[in-house]
Amino acid sequence: MPLTKRLLCASLLVWSAAPWRDALSTHEACVHLALIWGDADDDLALADLRASARLFELAADAGVEHMIYTSSAAVHRPWRPRMDARDALRSADYYGATKASGEAFLSAVCHQRAMRRLT
Repeated sequence: MPLTKRLLCASLLVWSAAPWRDALSTHEACVHLALIWGDADDDLALADLRASARLFELAADAGVEHMIYTSSAAVHRPWRPRMDARDALRSADYYGATKASGEAFLSAVCHQRAMRRLT
C-alpha cells in the first residue's frame, strides 16, 4: 500500500520477481525491515539472506535510488562499551551473520549499480 507517491510499503515475499519489479519501478526508495521467521538453523539464515539479496537486486534493476536496510546491532558482537557503525562486522550467531551478510550483499549491489544505501 503506497504511503506517498514515492514510498511503497509491502509485506510480501520476494520469490517471484515480476510483481516486485513492477511495484518498485515507480519508487525512489525501498526500506527493508524483513526477517523470515522459523527454525533457527542454516536453512533459515540462507532463506533470509537469499530474500534480502534478491530484493536488493530487484530494486536496483527497477531503478530505485535509495535502499534502507535496518540490519541489526547483532552484526557487532560481542558487545563492547564503545561501538559505532564504522566498527568491523563481527557476528557471534546465525542471526548476526545473516544480517552482516545482507549488509555485504547490499554494499556489492550498490557498488555495481547506481543505488545508495543506508544500513
